Amino acid sequence: MTKNSKNFEALQDDLKKFQKEVSEKSREIWLAGLGVVSEVEDKGQAFFKELDGKRDTLQEKGEALEKKLVAFGNDRKEEINKSFDDARSFLSRQFDSVMDRIGASHKAEVDELKAKVDELTKTLAELTEKLEAKAKAPAKTTRKSTAKTAAKDENGK
Repeated sequence: MTKNSKNFEALQDDLKKFQKEVSEKSREIWLAGLGVVSEVEDKGQAFFKELDGKRDTLQEKGEALEKKLVAFGNDRKEEINKSFDDARSFLSRQFDSVMDRIGASHKAEVDELKAKVDELTKTLAELTEKLEAKAKAPAKTTRKSTAKTAAKDENGK
């Protein structure tokens, strides 16, 4: 055998050993993973059984905590509402201040002016109707004015 063929066989042997080692390590890792899954499953089942046994106690504790939280919220409700009212009032004052600085009208002023404009528009429409009605109506003449007009016409001839 030649030196090259010996080296080639040695490489093949090394490769086979390496493949065997990788295969063994992979199997060990796989088995360890299965062991972990099995352990988690066992512990998980035990934990759920323990929780199931404590369900009533845990439910009672949860209800008691809920009552405490509701009571706490009710006790603080007035404080919270007052804080919201204070914040709302503060923001309203700040908004009014900004509006005054830029010369903008307040809503009440705008509403008052709108009402006045509506009233004036209504009055103007009524007056316009009356004027149009007078313009369309035939002029009423009386006997005296007709007689005077006739007399003027005779004198003017």
